[in-house]
Amino acid sequence: YDGGALPMIEEGALNNVDAAIALHIESMAKTGTIQIKDGSIMASPDDFTIKITGKSGHAACPEDCINPISVASEIVREYHEIQKNIKECVVTVCNINGGTGSPNIIPDAVTITGTARTVTPDTRDQVEMELKKILPPEESNDFCHRCVLHGRAVCTSRKAYCEKCALNDVCKKII
Repeated sequence: YDGGALPMIEEGALNNVDAAIALHIESMAKTGTIQIKDGSIMASPDDFTIKITGKSGHAACPEDCINPISVASEIVREYHEIQKNIKECVVTVCNINGGTGSPNIIPDAVTITGTARTVTPDTRDQVEMELKKILPPEESNDFCHRCVLHGRAVCTSRKAYCEKCALNDVCKKII
């Protein structure tokens, strides 16, 4: 569900309203204080999901596999570098899921989820561009398919279709 103020405004929540005041709890503010700021005070969140599909196999034969954990590790490292280069943003990877729990099986897929938070629309566009740039080269064989989906439904698939990818239905609608 796409919530927030915009759907409420579109449904008439501000019809016949002359003024509005918004409140938000800030746990780091001293109890009993009120903070006021002109312009943006809170960052907008864009959650992202990245699914990397490789080729599963036994760890003793990595040459027969495509290890999505290696690709995921590089993406996570580079995503954390974004905030060093762009002011007023935070990019945080919060979950990595892949594998069977067995220490000797290379998984066929890894999913990464996290959030990108920005204060201005320009910064949001810049962060989105950086998120999309952090991909192995198209000619790389390190993965089968990858999608990034977040608040603006951006797909950065390098291949138009891959039967193994669970996100195919979503990607086909976006591509």
